[in-house]
Amino acid sequence: MIAVQLYEAPEGRGDYYPVASLIVLNDGTYRVDDPEGKLLTELHVLIPLGGGQSGFRRVSLAEDPATWARHLGSIYRTGYWVPVTIRDDGGIAPESRYSTV
Repeated sequence: MIAVQLYEAPEGRGDYYPVASLIVLNDGTYRVDDPEGKLLTELHVLIPLGGGQSGFRRVSLAEDPATWARHLGSIYRTGYWVPVTIRDDGGIAPESRYSTV
């Protein structure tokens, strides 16, 4: 599971406050709480290609919700909106994280 909140700083104030949230469960289902439409779910996040390759690949929310949530910073590169990961268990079911095997 991964939970991300989007914080906004109103003009003239330095206090950030939450305006939207996204929760992605380990099965890939997700829930968006965004009453003001601040979470730009129609945009793709950018992920470095890796493996010595230069460039990025684009990932949509529908394609891979967990990866999209983890890379929201590629969309929000301003101080006005800041995505903050509140919880991220890396897709591991809670009971398997504490296995003694």
